[in-house]
Amino acid sequence: MRPSAALLVAALATTLSAVGTGAVTPPQDTGVTIRVDTAVVKGPMYPFWAWFGHDEPNYTYTPNGRKLLTELQQLSPVPVFMRVHNLLTSGDGAHALKWGSTNVYTEDAGGRAIYNWTILDRIVDTYRERGMKPFVQLGFMPEALSSAPASVPYRHFWKPGDAYNDIYTGWTYAPKDYGKWAELCYQVTRHLVEKYGRAEVESWWFELWNEPDIGYWSGSVGPGGGRGDPQAAQKAQTRRDEFNKLYDFTVEGVRRALPTARIGGPEVFDAIAANEPGAWSDPAVIKANQLIQELVKADGFVDGFASIAADSGADSALLYTGKAAMYLMGTWAYPSIKTADPDFIAAGNLGYIPFPAVADGVGDPANIAGNPANFWSINADATEAEQAAVTKYLSEGLMNDAYVDALLAGGAVPPVAGLESKLAALDDAEYLTTVYGLATEAPHFQLSWDQAIDPSQADTMLNNLSQLFLLEITPEEFSTAMDGTLK
Repeated sequence: MRPSAALLVAALATTLSAVGTGAVTPPQDTGVTIRVDTAVVKGPMYPFWAWFGHDEPNYTYTPNGRKLLTELQQLSPVPVFMRVHNLLTSGDGAHALKWGSTNVYTEDAGGRAIYNWTILDRIVDTYRERGMKPFVQLGFMPEALSSAPASVPYRHFWKPGDAYNDIYTGWTYAPKDYGKWAELCYQVTRHLVEKYGRAEVESWWFELWNEPDIGYWSGSVGPGGGRGDPQAAQKAQTRRDEFNKLYDFTVEGVRRALPTARIGGPEVFDAIAANEPGAWSDPAVIKANQLIQELVKADGFVDGFASIAADSGADSALLYTGKAAMYLMGTWAYPSIKTADPDFIAAGNLGYIPFPAVADGVGDPANIAGNPANFWSINADATEAEQAAVTKYLSEGLMNDAYVDALLAGGAVPPVAGLESKLAALDDAEYLTTVYGLATEAPHFQLSWDQAIDPSQADTMLNNLSQLFLLEITPEEFSTAMDGTLK
C-alpha cells in the first residue's frame, strides 16, 4: 500500500527533527480523554471490514481454523467474504506456512485433465457452514500446467528466517496451455454452481491470482532478476502481457460457466483516475473501443450521427419522431422527451432497459454510470456542528418535500431514500421505480469519464473518441494518445 503524501511529509519531518536536535526528550504523559455519546445517531455504518483473507487454505478446516472463522462471522452483522490463496495449487493437502494445496487439477499419462474437488469442497463448506461467502481467488498454477523450467522446484518449504522470495517457485509460472487453464476455470465455476446453486454463487466474487506485480507471477520468463539483469524491462513487459492474456482466458472460462459471475470491477477506471502509467492501455479499454468500431461498421448509427447535437435535443428527437428505433442515453432523457412530446410517452411508445451485459464482459452488470445533477460534499475538517448544519440543509432545506415532488413530476429521480410509496402513486411510476431500483441497488456508481477526470484530459478524450467513432484512429491509437495525458 502506498503511503499518502501527508504521511510521507510527517515521517520526514519527524526524522529531521530527531537528527537536528540530537537527544530526543520523551513525550510527557499528559493523558487523553475520549468521550462517546452513544445516544447520538450519525447514520448507518456499512460493514466494509467484513472481508478477510489468509495464505494457507488447508488450515481452514482444522479445529483452530474453524474456531477463528466462527468468531469472525459472529462479529459481523453481514456475511463475511473470505479470500484464500492456493485454491488451485497442486499437492497432498498438508498445511504449511505460506503454502497450501487442493490438487484440484492433475493430468493422466495422455495429458487429459483429472479434477478432484475433495479439498476445495472442504474449504468452501467450512465457509458456508458459518454463513460466510467465498471470494474465489483463482490461483495458483497447477503443477501439470506450470511452464516452469525443470530446474525450478514446484513447491517451496519456507520457514521463518528464510528469505521471503524463496516462496516464489514453480507455482508462479504461466500455463503451458492457456486453453487448459480456461477450461480449469470453467470446470471450477461449473462445479461451484452445481454444488452450491446458481443464485448463491452469483452473490460471490471471483478474482485472478494475487499481486502479479511482484514475485507471485513469473509468467513464462521467470521472476525479475534485479537491476543487474539487462533484460529486466523486457521481461517485466512480457510478464504484464502474459498476465493480461491469462486474465482474458480466466474470464472466458468463468463466464462460460456462469455469465453473471462477479469478476473484475471498477479497477480499470480507478487506475485511469489515479494517473497510473499505461492505464488507458488496459485490455478492457481497448476491447470496449473495438466493440464501438464494430457497431459503427455494422451501421448501428444513423447517417450523419457525428453531426447530431445532444445539447439541442436533436438526438432524442430522432426517437420520438420515428427516425430511430433505439436511443442509448442516460435517464435524464426521459424528462426531456416527456416535455418535448408527452403524447409519445402517454401512448406507450417508449420502452427502456438497462445497458445489456456484454457476453464476455468483466465486472458487475449491476454497476451504473452517469451524471447526477449536482454533487454535494462536506469537508472532512468540518466540526460536528458544521456537518450537522450542512446535513440539515441538504435534507430539509434543499431536498424538501416540494422540491422532491417537483423533480418527480418532471420524470426525474431525486437522491432521497424512502421514496417507494411516492413513486408508486405517480403516472410515471413504472419508469421512476425502475430507475430508483437501479440506483439504490447498484454496488458501484461511476461518474461519466469525461466528468470524472481532469478537464484537460477530458477534452483530449472526447476529441479522440470522436475520431474513434469516425474510424479515423484505431483503439490502440486511442489508448496511446490518452496514456500521453496521464500526469
